[in-house]
Formats: sequence, C-alpha cells, structure tokens
Amino acid sequence: MTFWYKDTLTSEKIVVRCSALDFISYMVPHIPPKGLQIVRYAGLYARCVKRRCLEIANAALEALHLQIPLFALDPLLKFVAP
Repeated sequence: MTFWYKDTLTSEKIVVRCSALDFISYMVPHIPPKGLQIVRYAGLYARCVKRRCLEIANAALEALHLQIPLFALDPLLKFVAP
C-alpha cells in the first residue's frame, strides 16, 4: 500500500510504502475513543465567532490604552492582531 502526507515542517510531500496492517496501525491512534465527541467548527473555533471575538478584544485593548496610556500594548497586539 502506498500513501502520502505533507510534512508540516518542510512542506514536502512524503510518499510511504507499507503493508495494509502497518497503515492501519498508523491510523488507529487518530480514532477518538468511543463516546468522545469532537467539535471542530463550533464555539470559539467557528470562523464567525473568531472574527467577533477579535473585534471585541481589539476594542478592549483600545479602551485599556485610553485609560492607561503608559501601558505597553505591543506584546498583547501580537496575540490579537488579525
């Protein structure tokens, strides 16, 4: 069996040849346990919510800067910058 994946560090396409049993043993750790519900695109992970939270965070930082002008916002802006 042959499959490929993209290496996240080098962005290279890696081609792997292995037996079917080896392939299954590679994939089994990615299966969640029975009863565990995986949510990817809801709550704070949803795109529209992320955008709204970003706007709220930027407004809060601006209000903080107006109240305490000497407060250094640059380190915080790294985390909130779009």
